[in-house]
Amino acid sequence: MLRTANKNSIKLVLSHQYFIPAASAGKSYAASAMRDSASADVLSASGFVLVQNHYVLYYTYFQFATLENQMEYQIIDRDVTPKELEQIKRGFDQNSLDHGVEVQSSDRFGFVAMEQDLFIGCSSGLAYKNGKAYSGWFYLTDLFVHKEYRGFGIGSSLLRKLETKIKDLGVENIWTWTAGYEAPQFYIKQGYHIFAELEQWYSDGNSRVALRKRL
Repeated sequence: MLRTANKNSIKLVLSHQYFIPAASAGKSYAASAMRDSASADVLSASGFVLVQNHYVLYYTYFQFATLENQMEYQIIDRDVTPKELEQIKRGFDQNSLDHGVEVQSSDRFGFVAMEQDLFIGCSSGLAYKNGKAYSGWFYLTDLFVHKEYRGFGIGSSLLRKLETKIKDLGVENIWTWTAGYEAPQFYIKQGYHIFAELEQWYSDGNSRVALRKRL
């Protein structure tokens, strides 16, 4: 379906040609409206004109203002392409810069537990950076030990090793998501505390639980 985004439809002509201060409380300034294609209520107020409760227009020395931004677009039921994902990332990065915020990136760090040549577990996650400096937050994405090796303290050792490493980088906080049916008590014993919970996340009714720790 082809849709039209139409903000113009309204032309506003101020009945006075002088500066309208935004902070002039208690004063009302008249404005007249000419309708192009859509009806609109134009109300005068202190330092601004309100159009259909949607657009707030601040005026300085403007005598005439026209809202002109009309486009045709389609909404399509499909996933974004890799190229579009890259455009999205660049767009978010630019939005950060527009707000005076450094672009964020991350570095992955981790440890692996081995029995000779056999992989038995790991701890891994992302240290976030603001520009070139670490932000102070680390997301533990994976803490895993094969079932037959659990109960020997391997998970705790993997976690402590990773915490020590990222603390040396200047990271002050670590957080993770885990399954409510199993792991929260493990993390609580390691000094973590719950700060968020998504109820009924799993098929058995258990929650997805977020935990954090200050290093």
